[in-house]
Amino acid sequence: MTPLTRSMPGFFPADPKQALRLRRALMAVAASAVLTAVCVVCLKMGWFRGTTRDFYILFGVMWAFIVLMALTIRLGLNLRFPDPSLTLAQMGPATFFLMVVVYFIPDLRLVFIMLYLVVLLFGAFRLRLGEFFFITALAGMGYGLVIYLWSIEPGGARDVTIRLFELFGFVLMSLTFSLIGSELSRLRRTVRRQHRDLECAFQTIQEQAVTDELTGAHNRRFIMDVLTREKDLALRGGHTFSILYLDLDRFKSINDVYGHASGDLVLKRFARIVRGAIRGVDYLARMGGEEFLVLLTQSRLDGARNVAERIRLQMEATGWADINPVLKVTVSIGATEYQPYDRIEDLLQRADQALYEAKEQGRNRVMTA
Repeated sequence: MTPLTRSMPGFFPADPKQALRLRRALMAVAASAVLTAVCVVCLKMGWFRGTTRDFYILFGVMWAFIVLMALTIRLGLNLRFPDPSLTLAQMGPATFFLMVVVYFIPDLRLVFIMLYLVVLLFGAFRLRLGEFFFITALAGMGYGLVIYLWSIEPGGARDVTIRLFELFGFVLMSLTFSLIGSELSRLRRTVRRQHRDLECAFQTIQEQAVTDELTGAHNRRFIMDVLTREKDLALRGGHTFSILYLDLDRFKSINDVYGHASGDLVLKRFARIVRGAIRGVDYLARMGGEEFLVLLTQSRLDGARNVAERIRLQMEATGWADINPVLKVTVSIGATEYQPYDRIEDLLQRADQALYEAKEQGRNRVMTA
C-alpha cells in the first residue's frame, strides 16, 4: 500500500489492481493540472493565439474527459473493457489535446512536445509495440496537421522547412521511445509470467510437502501439526475434537493376491469414500501403509462414532468388480475424543487401542475409547 492509498483509505478500491489504475489516473489528473496552469500563464501573457472562449472550451472538454476516465475507474466500470487500464483510451485523447495546445501556443511548442513523453510514459508498461506505433502515428499526423495549418496562415510558409525538421525529430524521438517502452512492457509481461510460474511451483511444492501423493490425503507430519493446533484451541476455547484411527482389513492379502496396483486402487478409492463422509472442516491423513487418521473438529465422541459407522458401511457396500467380482474390502475403526490436558501421544494411543479391539473382535467394526 502506497502513502497515497493509506492517506485516502476510503477512496481507493480494495482490489490492488484497481487501486493502482486509479493512482495512475490521478497522476494523469496531476499532470493535466500542471499543463492547465502553464497554459493559464500563457493566456495571461498573451501567448495563446485563440480567444478566451477557445481556451475555456478546450480545457473544459479536456477536464471533462479526464474526470470521466477517473470516475470510470473509481466506479469499476473499466472492468467491462478488454483493457481495464484504459491505456489507449486515455493516451489517444491526451495526444490530441496536446497537439491542439501546440497549435494555439506555437512559441512553447517544444515544451509541450516534451510533455508528450509523459503521455508515452503512461503506456510504457502496458502497450505492445504495435500499439506504441499507433500512438506515434497519431501524434505524428497530429503534429503534421498543426504544421500544415500554420503554413497556410499569412507568412507561415517561410518556416515550413524548419517545422518539417521538427516533425521529423519528433517522430524519431517518439519511435525511439516506443521501442524502449515496448521492450519495458515485454519485460514486464515476462516477469509477471515468471512470477505466476514461480507461485504455481511454490504452491505445488507446498502441497507435495503436506500431501500423500497416492491418495491425496494429508501426510503424517501435517496432521500432527493440526492435532497440536486443535489441542491448543481446545485448551483456550473449551471446545473439543475427536479422531478416528482407520485400518483396512487384511490389506496385505489384497497386495499379495491382486498386486500392488490393485492395492493402490483400493487405497485411493477408500480415501475418496472417507472424504465424502466428513465435513470440509475435518482432516484426513494417511499415517502409513493402509492406516489413516481422521480429525473431526468440534466433534464429540457420539458424532465421531456416527461418522465412523458411515464410513464402515460405505466400504462394506462398495463393489470392486474392476479388481475381482467377489472381492470385499472392509475397514476397522477406533474412535476417541480429546480429553482436557491430553497429550497428543495419549490421544493417539487411545484411538490405536480402540482400533486394536475392533480388530480383535472380528474386524469390520467401530470401537470407541
